[in-house]
Amino acid sequence: GKVPGALATPQSTESRLKLTIIGEPDGRPIPDVTVAALTQENDHSRSLEVKTRPDGTCEVACPQYPSLFQLTTDAEGWATTRLAWKPHHGETIPSEFTVTLAPSVELGGVVMDSEGRPLSGARIRFREDPNPLRDLRPVSHAYGTLETTTDPNGRWSLNRLAEENVRTSRVIAEHPEYLPAVLWINRDGPAEAALRQGNHIFRLNRGTEIAGIVVDSEDRPIPGATATLDVLGVPSAREQITEADGSFVLKGCRMGRALLTATAPGFAPTTMRVSITPRAAPFRIPLAPATEVQLRLVTAQGVPIVGGLATLETFDANHLDPDSQPPLQMALRLRSDLDGRIVWDQAPNRDLTFQIEANGFRNVRLAGIRPNDGPHPIVLHPAVTVSGQVSNADTGELIPRFLVSVGSPEATFDGTRVITNVIWGSREGFVEGFGQGQYRLSLPEPVVSESPDAGYFIRIDAEGFSPSVSRWIAAQEGEVQLDAKLKPSPGIVVALTSPQGSPASGAEVAILRSGAQAVLDGFTLHPRSERSGMIKYFADTAGRVRLPIEDPSTRIVVVHPSGYINLPAKAAQQQTHWKLQSWSKIDGHLESGGVPLGGIRVGVLCRGGLHDSVVLGSRRFETSTDAGGQFGFDCVPPGPLNLVILRPITLDNGINAWRHEEMLDILAEPGKATSIHWVAR
Repeated sequence: GKVPGALATPQSTESRLKLTIIGEPDGRPIPDVTVAALTQENDHSRSLEVKTRPDGTCEVACPQYPSLFQLTTDAEGWATTRLAWKPHHGETIPSEFTVTLAPSVELGGVVMDSEGRPLSGARIRFREDPNPLRDLRPVSHAYGTLETTTDPNGRWSLNRLAEENVRTSRVIAEHPEYLPAVLWINRDGPAEAALRQGNHIFRLNRGTEIAGIVVDSEDRPIPGATATLDVLGVPSAREQITEADGSFVLKGCRMGRALLTATAPGFAPTTMRVSITPRAAPFRIPLAPATEVQLRLVTAQGVPIVGGLATLETFDANHLDPDSQPPLQMALRLRSDLDGRIVWDQAPNRDLTFQIEANGFRNVRLAGIRPNDGPHPIVLHPAVTVSGQVSNADTGELIPRFLVSVGSPEATFDGTRVITNVIWGSREGFVEGFGQGQYRLSLPEPVVSESPDAGYFIRIDAEGFSPSVSRWIAAQEGEVQLDAKLKPSPGIVVALTSPQGSPASGAEVAILRSGAQAVLDGFTLHPRSERSGMIKYFADTAGRVRLPIEDPSTRIVVVHPSGYINLPAKAAQQQTHWKLQSWSKIDGHLESGGVPLGGIRVGVLCRGGLHDSVVLGSRRFETSTDAGGQFGFDCVPPGPLNLVILRPITLDNGINAWRHEEMLDILAEPGKATSIHWVAR
């Protein structure tokens, strides 16, 4: 028989959900709200839009048992709100549901060129920073992407974002002939204030224009080919269809090294490394005849796997090496047929790397696949799938909203003994919210890629309860049933205040478990790696945040524009009022032999003690000395720090890098400027 690459489901039949939308604070119905419905059933998805009637109601059709049913509201002046249910996770789609929309925050500004002229038709995109703790189903303010465009005067406004999402969003300003600009709101306090006042200014620099031609192996032009510059999916990517003579022109290009890709029906795609300069000669991209790659997905028993997915790997691991062959930059996703076969009949004659996945099976990375060598048999093994009920240990009632985190054991040797920690994953798939007391989670890949057979731990967190950590689960266990009974616990409610005593509203509170590290970048924290085990909370408008009781080895880091603290959980949980320490400042002068050193790259590093859990991001914590040897940092965390001189070096393979050449220990005091006179060796 055939093994489907998707969960077996009952025969779908249409049902309808009656949705009622009302607004804060008076509960009045909101008419003319656009509701975008997304339904996913196994490998298929469909989208539709409906609008609410004058009484704030609408009906949305949905299958009886989809893998995902998601509704997203869109109305000017109201915060975009998402409703989502995953029946495969044990959640039930109701026949009626009422959702209350909160007023949104209006943000705006203007887009100009480098000379101050307004740019009409520029696109403004807001992208969210996903947070599974905040985006628990069924109702959240998750939004994905929100867009608007500038008017003839270059002005724009957007009034659909929830207050809680402002500081965790990034804004991208784009124009076809200019280089994009990206603003991370939580890294730039003045920019946030300007957005709220409607006068933030994006200044876009005009990009370089390049030209080229796409030809076949006999040097004949190929019309209708697609030429793409830059890495797939980045804002600076440019794309153009070739003319009848095979030529193309790409505007708004960034100067420097880049990837140039051409594709055309009937030909093998190619990606080449190029150097973009203002007067670059036209590029010539030859396309060779296509060849064929065949894969066949089977179980360990040789049974074909239907609906498995092969994705072409596009990550450029050797991007610093100008002589390396770049990966193809094209979005290729192919499904296996009834015999488990995947055929790509427009492949290039070169080594290819694919990511293979199928529902219920462990993912596989295939490197060095060559065309015309197939079919390549790919054996997939069952993934661990964990499911169960989550209930109140005292009452037996199911817990409606909770978070499931996935970890993996990792052994380290401290010189005297072996210590085993749990490394908790941070990205999607390893941290997910669930509802209605049920969860089901498939684990197709390890938390630590270097330890594929290390197995898993499951941690369940719910507000008002102590967390539960499962037994160790072997990587070969397959289907696992794990019910969790959580003991009621209020946790701790902490009041966060600025150094001046005012509420630290919107402060980020990062929980770092088992030796995890976070990267501090401006006034925000993000995981240093996919396995950092960081969970992030946000203080409310009164500066309050509810936190779970944590293991004493856990660290808690709080970041806010007014200040910063880094505490061990044991000390933090003994008090309910945390007053932030003011950011420190560094003013420095670098010299050698009495001569100021200008143009030297200087960075700041955290040093030991409370700072082991935090890494400073290079974007904010590196600078260059001016001609007089002066340098400075306006906001650094208080405590022991290192100043470091960074020297550019070229490795044996031609790759450019930075070397930490000289360090200086300093102690930055809260709210004070530390003056440094550094005499370099």
